Amino acid sequence: MESPNSKFIYYCGGEIYHRSLWRMPTDGGKPQLVIKSLYDNESYHLVENGIYFIPEADATFHYSIRYLNLVTGTVQNIATLDHWINMITVSPDDRSIVWCQGDFDSDLMLVENFR
Repeated sequence: MESPNSKFIYYCGGEIYHRSLWRMPTDGGKPQLVIKSLYDNESYHLVENGIYFIPEADATFHYSIRYLNLVTGTVQNIATLDHWINMITVSPDDRSIVWCQGDFDSDLMLVENFR
């Protein structure tokens, strides 16, 4: 996936369900590790100044949605859930997040005003 400013290409590496997120400058150069723990290939979304992502579940099988601020390098926990989630997308205005969750007959969930 190309960054919004077209300076980097982001891609996943590692094994299935033990992924990491890497980036490489579009004008060439060495790859850089961005996020060490990523749930899968579809569990991140790039925005202007950061990345929303779903890391691997913790030891108690809680899943979370986090935000990595690429300007400051800080990570903020947006939500912690007690069921499986993957595939994340963010609205163009950065005000809503949509994700898939483990219950196949579940409702569509929306997080508002999370910033």
